[in-house]
Amino acid sequence: HMVTREQTQARMDIISAGMMKHTPEQSYTVADRLEARAAQAGDSPFLIWNEQVLSYGEVNAQANRYAHFALAQGVKPGDVVALLMENRPEFLFIWFALAKIGCVSALINNQISGDALRHALVTTASQRLFIGSECLDRLEHTPEIPERFPGYVVPDDGEPGVIPSTWLRLDEQLASLPGTNPDAALRRDVIGRSTLCLVFTSGTTGLPKAARITHSRWLGVGDGWSALFKHGPGDVFYCVLPLYHVAAGMSLLSQVLACGGRMVLRRRFSASQFWDDVRTHGVTVTQYSGEMRAYLTRS
Repeated sequence: HMVTREQTQARMDIISAGMMKHTPEQSYTVADRLEARAAQAGDSPFLIWNEQVLSYGEVNAQANRYAHFALAQGVKPGDVVALLMENRPEFLFIWFALAKIGCVSALINNQISGDALRHALVTTASQRLFIGSECLDRLEHTPEIPERFPGYVVPDDGEPGVIPSTWLRLDEQLASLPGTNPDAALRRDVIGRSTLCLVFTSGTTGLPKAARITHSRWLGVGDGWSALFKHGPGDVFYCVLPLYHVAAGMSLLSQVLACGGRMVLRRRFSASQFWDDVRTHGVTVTQYSGEMRAYLTRS
């Protein structure tokens, strides 16, 4: 049926009201939202990965361990730290961890290598790199990167492969680190207009360009769209798009945190797996891009 101009305006007003709750001057950050969810509903499920169900409290504790690790390595508030990893829980742990200690994440497209990877690290002024072992082969044509950027390799399933000699393998030492929230004073200079993360646009000419996502923008998108669709703790979000992109890493994830729902995370989109996952997990919300809809109507 036709949607009237008045109906469209009413919907836009709902989104705008949600976004306007967050201001450039506010001290409330994305890290505060996660920590509040963990404090209020720590046992509620947040992240579903394969057969694993992680609660808000567990995700927060894991993020805290990565935050304490980063601090022990000399990472400081205000630093830009790159993250190169495929979709998996550790991506979220590290991303939240960096927000907790007042850092900016540079979210790197995990498909790039060579000049494009070098460009991404240099133009974001990244000082360090967290990399999933599944992405180590992206360094094949840029042997100077391990020499220029301190790196931390997060193993995927099984052995991580060949790790550059100057980089640390990060797994066993995490378990001994505290799961408690790092000192909130580390982000005392972070406000609504502060940069939360840098994400890359496709770019119409030349190499991709990094766009700035602020804390207030990220939070506002979640509150606005959740209000429009009346999302609540019972909603189940299905994430199959890459977390380094705004569609998943901001739009979808921010709605999950806004309503206290749960997210089913997959490594990538699979048309053959999609409907089974929807039925198994009772998915109520997902996001699509490009040809996904065409693949699904044929599957």
